[in-house]
Amino acid sequence: RHELLSDLEARCEGLDAGVKAILEEAKRPGSNLGGIRGLVADLIDVDIQHAAAVESILGDRVQAIVVHTASDARAAMGFLREQHKGRAMFLPLDRIASQPASSSAPSLPRARDQVRAPADASAVVDALLGNAYLVDDLDAAGAAASRTERCVFATPRGETAPVSYTHLRAHE
Repeated sequence: RHELLSDLEARCEGLDAGVKAILEEAKRPGSNLGGIRGLVADLIDVDIQHAAAVESILGDRVQAIVVHTASDARAAMGFLREQHKGRAMFLPLDRIASQPASSSAPSLPRARDQVRAPADASAVVDALLGNAYLVDDLDAAGAAASRTERCVFATPRGETAPVSYTHLRAHE
């Protein structure tokens, strides 16, 4: 799945218009956009057995653009605004804080532990997946959700259950 996402990015298919515009502009010789590190999808590597779960947990954030600084993000947002190219989500490395572990963290496998990323992007992965856990099925997700706070649970099929268990997201 990661290879599929990377391939889509390489062809810029399936990306939001703003994301596509930033990636194209950043590659253009003489571009004023600096500090573009890449998409979350490009910075992570996940084994196939956990790919659907991690993709489901990340949701739209898989298209978030990681930048070195908040200033880089502001410059990219200015470009989008000036060129009327749409919107994009930015994750500045100098502002990312790891997600603190839930006070009632379950004794389940953490999604974060199934993801590999370059050292400079580990804080992004921690922030996005720090309170996400892997479960076998939605029944296990519901049981775990009832005993914890601020956690998300995902199955190998990509079904997710947040804390409330009243809102479920299923992926094929």
